[in-house]
Amino acid sequence: MLNRRMVVIAVVLLALIAGPVAAANGLPDIVFDNFNVVRIKQPDNTSNDPYWWIIQNGDNQQYYATCGEASCTTAERERKTTFARLRLFHDPTPDDYVSSEISEMRTGYSYGQPARWLPIVDHPVVAVARVRFSPNYHQDGSGGAVGSAGFWLWNSYVDLVNQTMHPVTSLGFSWAEQGSVGGYSGLGMSVVQDTYPVYVQPVTQTVRMNDWMLWTMVWSVDSAGTQSVRYWIDGHQVGETTLASPLPALSITFWNDNQYPTILEDGSLTVAYHNPSDQRFEIDMVTVARP
Repeated sequence: MLNRRMVVIAVVLLALIAGPVAAANGLPDIVFDNFNVVRIKQPDNTSNDPYWWIIQNGDNQQYYATCGEASCTTAERERKTTFARLRLFHDPTPDDYVSSEISEMRTGYSYGQPARWLPIVDHPVVAVARVRFSPNYHQDGSGGAVGSAGFWLWNSYVDLVNQTMHPVTSLGFSWAEQGSVGGYSGLGMSVVQDTYPVYVQPVTQTVRMNDWMLWTMVWSVDSAGTQSVRYWIDGHQVGETTLASPLPALSITFWNDNQYPTILEDGSLTVAYHNPSDQRFEIDMVTVARP
């Protein structure tokens, strides 16, 4: 069994020992952040400083700010631990989409741009995040929190420029409100390819949602081109899958939102937006590397 600190150290050391593998955009293949500060990037900023896009959604618009209408993304500290807090609170104008987000690419305006992360033979993508949830998140999706939250590598499928949603491709950990459609309720792992869920599994190991836990994903490819994904929580393997067809390069996202997909009586899919009270998804650190 791997200690949580050992996992993080191993990822970073592997990347440093192996040396940076040249990425398509020329950046070294490692990202690390302990969120001792949250800096806001504005839409006219084309540089990588600050690295993350901090985006609030609410009242049918995006905010490039610490807080929006019913959400905030802030840097917090408890003793020696610094972390990012993705918080939702009561929406004075309910029934629309509310979210707090930290993403590598600018959601809504980056679809089709080259993403950074793709495994190659002997160089898997290793994604690690230390996270926790507020007490109203229970592992089975109950507890009073609404919507969904998680850590994905994804294709940033939202396209505000063309007012459309492209097919979803993603892999990662997520939590969803009880009753959400498609087997996503509670804490689970998934791989979605062109909106089809090729792997959806709940985390069956008991997890203390309100304590810090280490999520680890290893996305690999072998010499035949077959990709696989394995998942760990606090060093315990909780899931794995082999993909029938490969995923493309993806980017990093964390989110906390109020989205509740459900099926109507006629069998059609609809999305409701539940009004949050006060719920928090917190990230102590993230590192993603292709060592």
